[in-house]
Amino acid sequence: MVTVIACNTLTFPSGSFSGVNTIHYWIYRNGALAGVAAGIDPWFQDCGSNVNTAPSYVPTTPPSSAQPGYLATTIVSGAGGTSLSLANAAASTVSNVAVLHDNSANLKAAIQAAYNVGGGAVYISNGMVYVPSTPHWI
Repeated sequence: MVTVIACNTLTFPSGSFSGVNTIHYWIYRNGALAGVAAGIDPWFQDCGSNVNTAPSYVPTTPPSSAQPGYLATTIVSGAGGTSLSLANAAASTVSNVAVLHDNSANLKAAIQAAYNVGGGAVYISNGMVYVPSTPHWI
């Protein structure tokens, strides 16, 4: 028996690809979340399946208008409270939204430190272990 899977490759129009400034492109088909393209990939291959699970902050149906982007900054004061002062100003005011923490800078520093001393293991709290032979940036 032969199974044939027909796929469509979506490419972003010239000039619309934001590259390293975009974390993910969430792809919708017929009103449902179909997949995700990494921000560094200017394409997505759609083979007809849908996403069964996605992070809670991803809308299950396509938004009807532009959505606010990500804000990368540090907390200046207010940690542990309900109001934060940030080092960088947000373009818009938000409330009751999810706050996600990005520890990639710390992870990169740990990988580089292990590499600089000729090897070692970087332990991640979920039980993963990364042993760098060369520094790989994520």
